[in-house]
Amino acid sequence: MTPEEKQALAQHVQAIAKRLYKESAQSRMTTLGELAVVLREPLQPPVKPPLGVFLAPA
Repeated sequence: MTPEEKQALAQHVQAIAKRLYKESAQSRMTTLGELAVVLREPLQPPVKPPLGVFLAPA
């Protein structure tokens, strides 16, 4: 990965993190396990399909 690509990736990850924090139920984040669930719920639907295609053998 080029330095520019690494920087772009870092910016995208930061934007996703901000969005997740903003839209997550803060009251549910009382334990590490619950935090994992709260973050996993909105991430799985948009991430799983493209990731599955990427990881599938050609």
